[in-house]
Amino acid sequence: MSCPVIVECRHHALTAEEPFGVWGGLDETERRAAITRRKQLLHEREQREQRERKKEFVSATR
Repeated sequence: MSCPVIVECRHHALTAEEPFGVWGGLDETERRAAITRRKQLLHEREQREQRERKKEFVSATR
């Protein structure tokens, strides 16, 4: 039998960066890794968006 709120629990734990215990089926190490991956992906997306905005600005000013 699985937990009926596992998705919500995991979402909370990752969003709130819960430091202790098992939340949503993930332990501290698994959550830390997932949070680190999410932050890295967000950073990479922000960098891509900044480059695109810069390209658009340069194109518009030519």
